[in-house]
Amino acid sequence: MKKISIKLIGIVLVFAILTSTISMAATRTELENQQKQINSDIKQKEDDLEEVKEEKNETMSEVRDLMEKISNYENEIAQLDTQVKTLNNSISETKEKLEKAEKNYSKQQELLNERLVALFEAGDTSYLDVLLTSEDFTDLISNWYLVSELATYDKDMLEKIEKQKNEIDQAKTELENNRKQLETAKSSKEAKSTELKEVKSQKDKKVTELSGEEKDLQKEIEELQKEDKEIASKIKKYKQSYQPSSGGSPSSSAPMGNESSYGFIRPVSGGYIGTGYGVTGKYWSLGYHTGIDFNGVSGNPIYSIGDGIVVQASTTGSYGNHILIYHGNGIYSHYAHGVSGSIRVSEGQNVSKGQHIMNVGATGNVTGSHLHFEIRTGNGGFRDCVNPLPYLP
Repeated sequence: MKKISIKLIGIVLVFAILTSTISMAATRTELENQQKQINSDIKQKEDDLEEVKEEKNETMSEVRDLMEKISNYENEIAQLDTQVKTLNNSISETKEKLEKAEKNYSKQQELLNERLVALFEAGDTSYLDVLLTSEDFTDLISNWYLVSELATYDKDMLEKIEKQKNEIDQAKTELENNRKQLETAKSSKEAKSTELKEVKSQKDKKVTELSGEEKDLQKEIEELQKEDKEIASKIKKYKQSYQPSSGGSPSSSAPMGNESSYGFIRPVSGGYIGTGYGVTGKYWSLGYHTGIDFNGVSGNPIYSIGDGIVVQASTTGSYGNHILIYHGNGIYSHYAHGVSGSIRVSEGQNVSKGQHIMNVGATGNVTGSHLHFEIRTGNGGFRDCVNPLPYLP
């Protein structure tokens, strides 16, 4: 009986151990499955997040494209406005010319009518009759002169009338052509204005989809575009008055030693280049860095890299305190984020190579003190930036 009890206890123990082992195995498998599911969920969420980021990037890109279209439409409308204004002026001038020609024509026609009446009243008397009725040689010469003058007068009168008639016809044709061109220009402007309104509506819808940071960036882009238009008018004005090498004297501490093949010097002494040109990033206006950043030069003087004329010296916008200088040959240098109150030049002023123009600071849209330096070509706008390094020593 005792042996049976020991065996029974053993069997129970073995069963308990097996049951426990099976239970533990099941729990571990379940946990492993749960872990796999969690990892799968994490991966899915990461994929979803990446997809959202890509969608946001695509939306930002679409907004940029729409802003480009808006800018193009606005430029086309501005050109059409100029064309309409020119045509209106031309129509006014042509109307005046037509009125003058018709007035002269009426006068000449009136004189011709008077002449014809005189001829009619004289009957069949001819120039030969006048000459043959001369009493003596002196009278003949006198009559000959009168006959010659009358013939010349008649001829000139007819030529003037013909000329006035041609001028009237030409003025009428020109007026009609100008009116047709004016109607075409007005229709084109109306069509472009409708398209502009539609694109602006599309842009506004896309902007509502952007994040807060992206909306801030969008606002920055719009400010830069507005600034570009202001720069364009200033460039047109100051380019004409540019006189090389007529600015102030260069600072004694200016880095005048090394020059590039373009004849330019570095804009600052010392420091190092932090963010380079073309580095991509979602929160840069064009999607990439448009210049180079000189770091480690906080408060240091900024020098004009060459002789030029100041096109812009501003204290507003994402660039903070910034200066744009035209150097001739379609080349501009741009210096941004200067210390507040440190701008030492004014718009329209000629500057010399190495002239102290501002100090390095952290105004505008920045995370730290540095000089953001750009080289621009073409129209001198922020979209015309190129790699500055080949222009510097």
